[in-house]
Amino acid sequence: MTDFSSAAAAAAHSVMYRYVAPVAKVPGTLIGATQEPDPRPLSQRIMHWNYWWQAHLMDAMVDAGMRHAREGDSEQAHVWFKHAQAMIAGIRARNMGKVATSFYDDMAWLALAVERMDSLSVQLKSSGSRIAQDAGTALMSQLRGGVASGLDFAGGGVSWAKQHRDFVNMPATAPSALAFGQAADHETAFALWQWANEHLWDSERSLYIDGVHAKNGGLEPERSIHSYNQGTGLAGLLYLDSLDSSFKDRLDFDPLQRAQELVVSIARSCSTPYERADGTVVRVISSEGRGDRGLFDAILVRHLAQAALYEPLDEDVRQLCSLLVRDSAQLLWEGRREFDPTLPMNEPHIDPTEIRNERVSIFSPEAIRPASEVLKPGAPVELSAQVGAWMIIEAAALLESEGR
Repeated sequence: MTDFSSAAAAAAHSVMYRYVAPVAKVPGTLIGATQEPDPRPLSQRIMHWNYWWQAHLMDAMVDAGMRHAREGDSEQAHVWFKHAQAMIAGIRARNMGKVATSFYDDMAWLALAVERMDSLSVQLKSSGSRIAQDAGTALMSQLRGGVASGLDFAGGGVSWAKQHRDFVNMPATAPSALAFGQAADHETAFALWQWANEHLWDSERSLYIDGVHAKNGGLEPERSIHSYNQGTGLAGLLYLDSLDSSFKDRLDFDPLQRAQELVVSIARSCSTPYERADGTVVRVISSEGRGDRGLFDAILVRHLAQAALYEPLDEDVRQLCSLLVRDSAQLLWEGRREFDPTLPMNEPHIDPTEIRNERVSIFSPEAIRPASEVLKPGAPVELSAQVGAWMIIEAAALLESEGR
């Protein structure tokens, strides 16, 4: 079986080596390149830098810092904390000096990342991070402006963008609710989760739909199902279950029971059977493709790992979560393509599989197909799926450290 801690370290190194660099060579800043190599004109590279991907890249850095902290390596944990700190500076530099943007879902993900970074600071230094707290304050102020009020959308939910208040959805509401919960604003978090479960829970499928449109004086549901909405929804149900009775008594459903139903539905609807070489069949979280979708499965897997560690859940449900996480990470790791980017490819008779100096890995954006089948050598490889693979392997490393 794979040593997932070592695999996570290798994934972290690969992403950092290939994609992450200072903004315009400014010290103390970091940003992730959209793809590598990147043949796009400079104007396109400047305009399109994928704020949302950067939030998850930063979150993966926090994962790495927490992994080293768990293992007692304070020095490396501090290195990753500094990388995350530089990401905040890099995002500000790329975003004209601000951390805010026009999209509430994007800001919610960055708010979650900086809140976790602040927690890592407390763990390492016994004090919070002023940089993380300042960014979090700015982002949370923006998110409050995204919460629907009055009679709009039955008085709840978060719209996905400032310019589009007629569509309130799970991709914005769920991470916003998680961010409010992490910030200890339990009333706002509770209200958002209550709204999401009233309007976005599909009781027939036991899954969360994407959102609702305001049309013709009513609400028209958008019933598409996406894996990452199930991950954040699962986290929300565990959050509701953790609250005291003054909140839980206001619910008309049992969040723990619903969480267990959701895990079963995730296994049925968001995973794919895969037959291994020895004939055993495992289920792995289904890949949703490239672009933004390269991160969808990773978000689901991260929250499945948290569910696997949540003791009030039935043991068979926790075990199912663990299997989905570990088998998905195992397949990604086995399907990687390793190479040495320092090889002088113009040498006669060069073996492109030789490792002389540097070892980096590329992970497949389609878990059930290895990278060698999906990604042609030398072709652009997007950051999103590589960060997603890193996140999935970090989730498996977390479960490994907890004996799950």
